[in-house]
Amino acid sequence: MKKIILVSFLLSLLVIMTACGPKAVITPGDIEIETPDGKVTVKPGKYSSWCQEGATWDYAGAQGEAANWKIVGIEDYKGGKFCHVVYEVKGGAVEGAMPMMVEYYFSEDQKDIYMIFKDETGKVVNEQHITA
Repeated sequence: MKKIILVSFLLSLLVIMTACGPKAVITPGDIEIETPDGKVTVKPGKYSSWCQEGATWDYAGAQGEAANWKIVGIEDYKGGKFCHVVYEVKGGAVEGAMPMMVEYYFSEDQKDIYMIFKDETGKVVNEQHITA
């Protein structure tokens, strides 16, 4: 009897959380999550244990702001093998927000990270190297 009550409680909690929280739509290959602030779409790519080539993540906000990233894949960079990610941000109607692009490289153990920040014209405005 206790198991039936516990299962019923957990199912009720799941239904309540689904109705009140962000809505997720999962189709073969895509995951969409809608929140009051916007929509996030994730498209899984070619599987790799640490760098999923072709995977994307997209965000569209309520005020026209948008962001997306795409995993380019494993590349030789600065003498090592790194996962290369391109991340783009568009500000929309958000005050003070500027479009930018980030070239992001990280090692498999995530102890070696390079970030190259570029403005909307592609000009490098900042570079960072982080090691753990």
